[in-house]
Amino acid sequence: MTVDHSDHEVVSGAHRSVQQLVFTATQLVEVIARMRAQTQARQADADRAAAATDTAAADRVRRDRAEQRSAITQDREHWAPVSDPGWRRDTEPEQLLTAWAAATTWAGHDPAAAAAMTRTEAACSVANEADNVSRRRRFREPVSGSAVKPARPVARSPGGHPGGGDDRRSEASTTVLSR
Repeated sequence: MTVDHSDHEVVSGAHRSVQQLVFTATQLVEVIARMRAQTQARQADADRAAAATDTAAADRVRRDRAEQRSAITQDREHWAPVSDPGWRRDTEPEQLLTAWAAATTWAGHDPAAAAAMTRTEAACSVANEADNVSRRRRFREPVSGSAVKPARPVARSPGGHPGGGDDRRSEASTTVLSR
């Protein structure tokens, strides 16, 4: 059996084709492996970013809640004295309005704030009525001394106009107006 030169070329060509096919398949496997690794790395980065975002969001929520607790505590210090029965007697109008503003802010969330708001509104109404009564009393009191002088009668002309002047127009102004 003799091997023909052409058979040798066929086998050699087939061998090269198989080698190329194996090389290409190896490269394809490597590309697929790299793509999977990149996808997994991206997913891990996305998971870390989501976890960081969730942590940051949770921190913001905790911080906002702490600020809200602090604000309501500060406002409660303004409206808490309203529940004392003797509170109104010693209260200046500014304190009354500060308590009302603090209570109004939280009235929808805290029943104590709603009650304080109602009490401060009632106290404002009473204070306003008391101020009105004292004002009316001051205006009704007679004024003493020479601070008020009687009004002088206004001189009137025979035509009924103040100032004592004649009711008729001068002939010059009538002439100018008629032209």
